[in-house]
Amino acid sequence: MPAQDKAPSSPAESSTSDGSTESVSTAPPRTPVSSAPPVPMPIFMNFTGEDTIKGVGGVRSKTTRRINTAERRATHNAVERQRRETLNGRFMDLAAMLSNLRDIRRPSKSLIVNSSIAHLHASHRHRIIAAQQLRMLKEETDALRHEANAWCLRAGAPFIEEPMRDESFGVVLSGELEFEAADMLPGDASEDEESGEQSPCGATAPRNVETLSTDEYALLQRRQLEHAEMLEQAYHAQVLQQHAHIARAGMHPSVSSHSFPPEYEILDAPPQYYTPAPAMAGLIPAAGFENPAMANGCDCAECTHPHPALAAKWAQERMLLAHHQELLEQRRGT
Repeated sequence: MPAQDKAPSSPAESSTSDGSTESVSTAPPRTPVSSAPPVPMPIFMNFTGEDTIKGVGGVRSKTTRRINTAERRATHNAVERQRRETLNGRFMDLAAMLSNLRDIRRPSKSLIVNSSIAHLHASHRHRIIAAQQLRMLKEETDALRHEANAWCLRAGAPFIEEPMRDESFGVVLSGELEFEAADMLPGDASEDEESGEQSPCGATAPRNVETLSTDEYALLQRRQLEHAEMLEQAYHAQVLQQHAHIARAGMHPSVSSHSFPPEYEILDAPPQYYTPAPAMAGLIPAAGFENPAMANGCDCAECTHPHPALAAKWAQERMLLAHHQELLEQRRGT
């Protein structure tokens, strides 16, 4: 049955329930006419082809990135090499300043560091010894000045003032090492920012200790200044106390009208600070304080009798000395 096996010419053909067939048009469907402008269709590009990948620049971008990384690594290595050369030069300068490494042509870095540490320890000990010796000399000088001022007070002469000391005296006396900004070697601030050559795996972490060193330097300077001021205040207080006790212990009726400076105010001082009068080998016949040209009051050619004023002064000094010795013994006994 060829008529039944024939397929319909168009999907639009349909059969009715009574077996009659309707005729349909075989023309393509019509598109409705619109007054709006046509919408442009998006253009899709195929980037999966091998020729397209080579043309767009995928391989070129990777190559450029690889070249930039290599150039940056080479530049960093050159800078790091220059920094190492500078650091090695400073190591050699440090070795030249150490006395035990002057005869060695190329000392190792570990030897230079160990010798520097030993030198710093020795320098610290030397500063402590110098401070102790200077402190002993200062105490001896103060004792001599104390005794000289006692004689000046008895003679009615002005006191011997303490010479003004500069800041270096307090620094040496304290035994502290002072750093100056001029002592630091000139260097680039970026020398410590990068600590090694870059490897292909990545760059090393930067180091920056410039701020920490500056803070430590400022803290050290502030502590040294405070210590020097404290030493200066303590020293002036001690000098004023010694001069005041000299004026209190060596006061005599004949020199009671002596005008003392306002800073030598008489204060309460312990009797052990009193310096006794120097020992005398006999009495000086013609040593009157008021008029040394005069004799001691009598017309003897070779008179050994003391002047009455001198005898009274010396007797009063002996009484004061005995009284202070008794008080000192009582304090030692308690």
